[in-house]
Amino acid sequence: MADLRDELGIDQVPMSQQLMRLRADGLVAARRVGTSVHYRITRLEILAIVEALHTAFCPDAETDKVCTATNQQSA
Repeated sequence: MADLRDELGIDQVPMSQQLMRLRADGLVAARRVGTSVHYRITRLEILAIVEALHTAFCPDAETDKVCTATNQQSA
């Protein structure tokens, strides 16, 4: 979560609240590894939307950390 928070420039509390909401709605799943929590998109239709947005807005994903992270998440 810290990596995502740093990339987006969002404070921890609002980020945690958003992720809790996404989990409650079944849109993301969380997996704890040590002190880290890894999130993944759980619904294929949402992943398709994220991929479409990535394609439209991140044509140079290799040079953009956020776009590269989004691309790696969808793989």
